[in-house]
Amino acid sequence: MLGPEHPNTLLSLNNLAHCLQMLGDAQAALPLDRRALEGAERKLGSDHPWTRIFRNNLGRASNPPDQSDDAEPAP
Repeated sequence: MLGPEHPNTLLSLNNLAHCLQMLGDAQAALPLDRRALEGAERKLGSDHPWTRIFRNNLGRASNPPDQSDDAEPAP
């Protein structure tokens, strides 16, 4: 078992969240995107390429085109 904050686990969370978002379920993607981003920031650092991708994906899930009024504010 790799563990909850292993980089491959975080990447899998991000990929699952992305799949959910592509299927139109941004609300289900949000918690997974948050977990992936928080773990990546702790494990990989805020400037790691994966961390930046995860942050971007969280922003997309937080602000889908049809729900711009429900977007989360930037940190």
